[in-house]
Amino acid sequence: LKCVAEHFPNPSESRQLIGAMAHSADQPWAEATLQPVDWSSVERVPFQRKFLDLPSAESWDADVKRQALNIRIEDQGSLAAAPAPASTFEEL
Repeated sequence: LKCVAEHFPNPSESRQLIGAMAHSADQPWAEATLQPVDWSSVERVPFQRKFLDLPSAESWDADVKRQALNIRIEDQGSLAAAPAPASTFEEL
């Protein structure tokens, strides 16, 4: 619930959302009612998407990594080469 307060700095919005979360936790999904959000009044942190750079040629170890993880590419579409599976978040 602390993260709710961080994302919604307005105290009344935080309390309202936390109360709604606590109330809906006791209800099955079919019975839960969602309150509309006025996004114009909510301060949001901007973010920028970053897509992976696609390789122009298959790396020598990409297929070895895929085999170790039981990954099989069935259709690469128009890609010349598919990137190797990422091992760490830093690679992304």
